[in-house]
Amino acid sequence: MQVNKTEKFVKAEDIKGSLDTTFKILEEPYENQGNYGKKLECRIKMQSGKESAFAKWSINNTNKDVLIDAFGNETAEWIGKELKVHVETINNKDSIILNKEQF
Repeated sequence: MQVNKTEKFVKAEDIKGSLDTTFKILEEPYENQGNYGKKLECRIKMQSGKESAFAKWSINNTNKDVLIDAFGNETAEWIGKELKVHVETINNKDSIILNKEQF
């Protein structure tokens, strides 16, 4: 049996300052109970310039609503979508935000 390293959750600090970062959703997002309620999470391939990495992404409510508006509320339809992202400071905290102009 082969095993892989545990994938880390992508954080705003991982992409801050990058203007060309994209996330490709690899698997259907699923709900997970966190410290502050339920969150959607999924596996992604993160691309920034020539660098790429596999990671997990915790989808905040703002991004979830944008994804629903763009692709519908069936999360299976989100698989394979490539998304441009950037970092914004919201309530004094850096957050990963989808670029709305891509839709």
